[in-house]
Amino acid sequence: QSAIDAGQDYVTAARLGLVKDAVANDEFAFAQETLDTLPVNGTTTSLKLELFIKMRKWKDLAALSKDLVKYDIILTQDHKNSLRAALAGMQTDTERHLWRSALSIMQDGDESLLIAYCRTVSDQDIAEKVLRREIDKRASPALFIAYADLGQTNLPVRLKQLESWARKFADNAAYRCCAGTLYYLSDRPELALAEYQKSLEMDSSAQAHYRLALLLADRGDKQDSMEQFKLALKGDN
Repeated sequence: QSAIDAGQDYVTAARLGLVKDAVANDEFAFAQETLDTLPVNGTTTSLKLELFIKMRKWKDLAALSKDLVKYDIILTQDHKNSLRAALAGMQTDTERHLWRSALSIMQDGDESLLIAYCRTVSDQDIAEKVLRREIDKRASPALFIAYADLGQTNLPVRLKQLESWARKFADNAAYRCCAGTLYYLSDRPELALAEYQKSLEMDSSAQAHYRLALLLADRGDKQDSMEQFKLALKGDN
């Protein structure tokens, strides 16, 4: 029996080697066909992850999420870069929505890909809803900035949402910075100024300094604006 097991292990190892070469050389049909004959484990799941990203099989990638958790497989920066590159090359929201479904594989709390989706999707109402829901779950500075940077599109909706968040995020510097930007976009510079100042009292962030600098430049306060730009650059370093 041990000889049989050893023989099976050898065959499996040989097939895995062939699959790795096939994935590396973009021989997708052979790689997928062979993977389907192999047992599900950490090694084969990792290969499926790489294969599905390369093949842009977003639904299959989403279906892989449970196995990724089971075998404690975290996306590498190369995986994320490949996902981001695929998103950048998409022409329609239909493609982008399928791509977004694959983000269920993210286990490390990295929100950069979701934000990239919201910045590229044509339907900004969808982007607003996605970011709003995500902020309610985890109010990170990056999410608030992305919400602010949706521009003039659905601005009244976002201003209303801003007010509904006022009590929940009153002590959140990123929320205050977001509020400043939305007031700035709605031509209420005094309210924007007050929010930026509150944000900076809580946390001296580069984003708040930069946005305050733009507001001051619009008001003609060149010296104060330059000072804020310098602080923004200092904060980025």
